[in-house]
Amino acid sequence: MWVLDCHERPAHGVRGGEAGDRAQALLQRADVAEVEVLPGTGQVNLEPGDLIVNHGAGGGGLGNPRERDPESVLWDHREGYVSRGAAEETYGVALAGSLDDDSLRVDQEKTDSLRAAR
Repeated sequence: MWVLDCHERPAHGVRGGEAGDRAQALLQRADVAEVEVLPGTGQVNLEPGDLIVNHGAGGGGLGNPRERDPESVLWDHREGYVSRGAAEETYGVALAGSLDDDSLRVDQEKTDSLRAAR
Protein backbone atom coordinates (compact mmCIF):
# COMPACT_ATOMS: atom_id res chain seq x y z
CA MET A 1 0.00 0.00 0.00
CA TRP A 2 1.21 3.54 -0.71
CA VAL A 3 -0.12 7.06 -0.37
CA LEU A 4 1.36 10.07 -2.17
CA ASP A 5 0.96 13.69 -1.14
CA CYS A 6 1.03 16.36 -3.87
CA HIS A 7 0.66 13.88 -6.74
CA GLU A 8 -2.14 15.90 -8.36
CA ARG A 9 -1.22 19.47 -7.43
CA PRO A 10 2.34 20.51 -6.68
CA ALA A 11 3.31 22.83 -3.86
CA HIS A 12 2.90 26.49 -4.81
CA GLY A 13 5.82 28.86 -5.06
CA VAL A 14 5.73 32.20 -3.24
CA ARG A 15 6.91 35.71 -4.09
CA GLY A 16 7.34 34.80 -7.76
CA GLY A 17 8.72 31.32 -7.14
CA GLU A 18 7.74 28.44 -9.37
CA ALA A 19 5.67 25.44 -8.28
CA GLY A 20 7.47 22.35 -7.01
CA ASP A 21 7.43 18.95 -8.70
CA ARG A 22 4.56 16.52 -8.24
CA ALA A 23 5.06 13.29 -6.33
CA GLN A 24 5.03 10.10 -8.38
CA ALA A 25 5.12 6.37 -7.69
CA LEU A 26 6.39 3.95 -10.31
CA LEU A 27 6.13 0.16 -10.43
CA GLN A 28 9.00 -1.73 -12.05
CA ARG A 29 8.20 -5.41 -12.41
CA ALA A 30 11.23 -7.70 -12.36
CA ASP A 31 10.24 -9.37 -15.64
CA VAL A 32 8.85 -6.35 -17.58
CA ALA A 33 10.94 -3.62 -19.21
CA GLU A 34 8.25 -0.92 -19.07
CA VAL A 35 7.62 1.08 -15.91
CA GLU A 36 4.03 1.55 -14.73
CA VAL A 37 2.95 4.89 -13.25
CA LEU A 38 0.85 4.23 -10.16
CA PRO A 39 -2.07 6.35 -8.93
CA GLY A 40 -1.83 8.51 -5.81
CA THR A 41 -2.99 5.74 -3.49
CA GLY A 42 -3.41 2.04 -3.87
CA GLN A 43 -2.35 -1.46 -3.13
CA VAL A 44 -0.38 -3.82 -5.34
CA ASN A 45 0.97 -7.33 -4.92
CA LEU A 46 4.71 -7.52 -5.43
CA GLU A 47 6.73 -10.50 -6.59
CA PRO A 48 10.39 -11.03 -5.72
CA GLY A 49 12.47 -8.46 -7.62
CA ASP A 50 9.60 -6.00 -8.20
CA LEU A 51 10.22 -2.40 -7.14
CA ILE A 52 8.08 0.57 -6.25
CA VAL A 53 10.02 3.78 -6.76
CA ASN A 54 8.68 6.85 -4.98
CA HIS A 55 9.65 10.30 -6.20
CA GLY A 56 8.72 12.72 -3.42
CA ALA A 57 7.14 16.06 -4.20
CA GLY A 58 9.45 19.06 -4.37
CA GLY A 59 8.66 22.22 -2.47
CA GLY A 60 7.69 25.39 -4.27
CA GLY A 61 10.30 28.05 -4.93
CA LEU A 62 10.87 31.28 -3.05
CA GLY A 63 11.27 34.32 -5.29
CA ASN A 64 11.87 34.71 -8.99
CA PRO A 65 14.54 32.16 -9.98
CA ARG A 66 15.99 34.59 -12.54
CA GLU A 67 16.86 36.96 -9.71
CA ARG A 68 18.94 34.35 -7.88
CA ASP A 69 22.62 35.17 -7.40
CA PRO A 70 24.50 33.53 -10.30
CA GLU A 71 27.32 32.41 -7.98
CA SER A 72 24.75 30.52 -5.87
CA VAL A 73 23.49 28.76 -9.01
CA LEU A 74 27.11 27.89 -9.89
CA TRP A 75 27.59 26.42 -6.40
CA ASP A 76 24.38 24.39 -6.76
CA HIS A 77 25.63 23.03 -10.10
CA ARG A 78 29.00 22.06 -8.59
CA GLU A 79 27.15 20.21 -5.81
CA GLY A 80 24.94 18.38 -8.30
CA TYR A 81 21.66 20.07 -7.36
CA VAL A 82 21.15 21.91 -10.67
CA SER A 83 22.02 20.71 -14.15
CA ARG A 84 23.74 23.00 -16.61
CA GLY A 85 20.53 23.06 -18.66
CA ALA A 86 18.40 24.01 -15.65
CA ALA A 87 20.89 26.74 -14.74
CA GLU A 88 20.18 28.35 -18.12
CA GLU A 89 16.48 27.52 -18.51
CA THR A 90 15.25 28.10 -14.97
CA TYR A 91 17.73 30.58 -13.51
CA GLY A 92 19.00 32.33 -16.65
CA VAL A 93 22.59 31.59 -15.64
CA ALA A 94 25.10 30.55 -18.31
CA LEU A 95 28.05 28.46 -17.20
CA ALA A 96 31.35 28.21 -19.03
CA GLY A 97 34.27 25.86 -18.53
CA SER A 98 34.32 22.42 -16.99
CA LEU A 99 34.06 20.72 -13.63
CA ASP A 100 36.79 18.32 -14.77
CA ASP A 101 39.59 20.88 -14.91
CA ASP A 102 38.13 23.27 -12.31
CA SER A 103 37.57 25.98 -14.94
CA LEU A 104 33.81 26.17 -14.36
CA ARG A 105 32.58 29.73 -13.91
CA VAL A 106 29.60 31.99 -14.56
CA ASP A 107 29.60 33.46 -18.07
CA GLN A 108 28.37 36.89 -16.96
CA GLU A 109 27.88 38.32 -20.45
CA LYS A 110 25.69 35.42 -21.59
CA THR A 111 23.88 35.40 -18.20
CA ASP A 112 23.02 39.09 -18.61
CA SER A 113 21.73 38.33 -22.13
CA LEU A 114 19.61 35.38 -20.96
CA ARG A 115 18.09 37.38 -18.14
CA ALA A 116 17.37 40.40 -20.35
CA ALA A 117 15.54 38.17 -22.87
CA ARG A 118 12.74 37.41 -20.39
